[in-house]
Amino acid sequence: MRRDDYAKAIEDQGFKLVYNPPGDGNCQFAALSHQTKRLGILRSPETMRKEIVEYLKSSLYKSDGFPLLEHLADDEFACWDDYITHMARDGTYGDQITPYAQQQTCVTSTSK
Repeated sequence: MRRDDYAKAIEDQGFKLVYNPPGDGNCQFAALSHQTKRLGILRSPETMRKEIVEYLKSSLYKSDGFPLLEHLADDEFACWDDYITHMARDGTYGDQITPYAQQQTCVTSTSK
């Protein structure tokens, strides 16, 4: 499916596409950056990635004690440091862990 087809499918369901980030591997970070601006948190996608990676470096576990590495496919990364190195690279697509980490960094930012 082409990019324009996705936009049409979204609009056909009654939704309005307000931001369509470039599909360059940084798209999740661009989308997160775009959405947090609505909360008054101004971060570039690059800064967003750096902050998320910094958070993840020191947060191997969720607040309930569940290891974040367990959210990844088996054997995808040998260890947490390998995952961090991978996620720190420009153009690496975000995954299911990065929005969680971003939310945690926003909670910290807004509660100061």
